[in-house]
Amino acid sequence: MQLPSQIVRIRGVAERWQPALFAVGLGLAARLWLILRFPNNFSFDGWQRWAGRDHIFVQDWLPVLQILVFAVAKLGGGVQITRAVLSLVSSLGVGAGALCAESMGGRPAAWLFAVLAAFGPFLVYSSLLYQEGVYLTVLFVALALALRGGVGLSTVRQKGREGLLAADLVFGLLPLVRYEGWPVVVVYIVWRWRARSLLATWGMLVWLGVKAFGVKGFYPSPLDYFEDWRGLGERFDLHSWIRDVVTLGDFGLKTGGAVILVLGIASVGMCWRARGVPFIAALLGGQLLTNLAWIAGLEGPSSRMLVLPGVLAAMAASVGLSELWTRLPKLRPVATAALTCLLAVGLKVGADEVDTFRARARPEIVALGRMQACPECRWWIVPRDGFGPRKRHDGCEIVQGMTRMDQGEEFWCEPWLKDLSEVDRAARQSQTDGVVRWSRGPGGGEMDGQYVVTYNAINPLLSH
Repeated sequence: MQLPSQIVRIRGVAERWQPALFAVGLGLAARLWLILRFPNNFSFDGWQRWAGRDHIFVQDWLPVLQILVFAVAKLGGGVQITRAVLSLVSSLGVGAGALCAESMGGRPAAWLFAVLAAFGPFLVYSSLLYQEGVYLTVLFVALALALRGGVGLSTVRQKGREGLLAADLVFGLLPLVRYEGWPVVVVYIVWRWRARSLLATWGMLVWLGVKAFGVKGFYPSPLDYFEDWRGLGERFDLHSWIRDVVTLGDFGLKTGGAVILVLGIASVGMCWRARGVPFIAALLGGQLLTNLAWIAGLEGPSSRMLVLPGVLAAMAASVGLSELWTRLPKLRPVATAALTCLLAVGLKVGADEVDTFRARARPEIVALGRMQACPECRWWIVPRDGFGPRKRHDGCEIVQGMTRMDQGEEFWCEPWLKDLSEVDRAARQSQTDGVVRWSRGPGGGEMDGQYVVTYNAINPLLSH
C-alpha cells in the first residue's frame, strides 16, 4: 500500500530533524520539570530583571533578554510564563546545537550533543531570567546557518549568499545578548574571512549608538552590578582567587562539568581538522579565560560560571565521541550507559540547585505569604542583608523579584532610602500599613532568624 505523498514528506522531514527534535523535547521537558519543582523566580540577576519588567534597559545590561521579559510581562504573563518562554527559547537553542553537531561530526554527534547539553547548571540557569540560554540559542542558530552556508569549506563549495547573509545577521545579535558576544563576532569574522561578514558588527554599532545617545538603564534597587569591576586592582588577592578557582573546579567535578570539559578538550585535539571545531575551541578557550576574570570580579565562584564552557565543551565532545562511536561499535553499550548516567547526574544536579535556591529564599517566601494576605496594604520593610556575591544583596530584592510589588508603590525598603533625611523617611513610613522586619536568631546568620510582620498602630482597621 502506497502512502500519500504528504505523509511521506512529513516522515522524511521528521527523520531528517529527528536528533534536533529529540534535543528540543528533552531540554524542554527537563526545564519545565525544574520550573514545576519551584515555580517562583530565584537568584540575583533574575530578581532584578523581573523587577525591571516594565523596562527594556535595566542596569547597564544588554537588552535582548530583557526585551523578552518585557514582552511577556506586557502580554500579562507572570514569572512562571516568563520562565517557560525562556525555557522554550533555550531548548530550541539545544536543537540548533544538535544541527551544528551534525554538520561538524555526523548524525551520531547530534544525538550525543542532545544528551550532553542536559547539563545541570545549564538546565537551571536557562530556565531562569538569565542570558545564558538566549545567548547559546543565538550562537547555535548563527553557527548552524554558517555551517550550512559552507563556512569552513573551500570557496568553490560554499553555498548561496542568502544563508551566509542570515548567519552574518544572526551573529550580529550576539553583542546585544552578552558582552562575551563581542569577541565571538571578531572570531567569526576571522573564520569567515569575507568582507561581507563585517555585517556581523551591526549589534555592536547599535549598542554603541544607544550609549552615545546617553540612554541609561533602570535600576530596580540601589545595587550597581558594575561595582564588581570598580577598584578590582586594590581588592584582588591572589591566594583567595586561586582558592576560588579550585572551588569552581570542585563544582565542575560534582556537576559532571569537569567530565564534559575533559572530553571536549580531548575531542578538540583529536578532531582539530573537522569543520567548525577550531571555531568552537577558540570560543571555549576564551570563555574559560573570561571565567577567571569573573571569579576575580565577584570574589567567588558560582555554578553559573560552568554553563557556557560546559555547553561549548559538550559541542566539541559530541564531535570526538561521534568519531569513536563510528570506529568502535563494540563500545557503544558502555558509552550508552555512561551517557545515561551523565544525563541522570545533570537532572539530579539541576534539582538540587533549585532546592538550594528555594531554601535560601524561604524567609522571604514565608513573609510574602503573610504580606499577601492583605493585598491593599503598603509595607515598610527592614530586610535581612549581607548575602550573595560580595554580601551586597538584601531581602527587598527578593520581594520585588518574586512578585509584582514595586518599591515606592506597594512597599518602601528602609536601607534603599538612606539618602533621605530622617523627616522624609518618617513621612514615608507614616504612609505604610505594616512593618516587615528581619529578626536575627541566636546564630546571627542568614537563615537563623525570621521576618516579623506587624501592622502599624496608625491604621486602626488593621491593628487587630
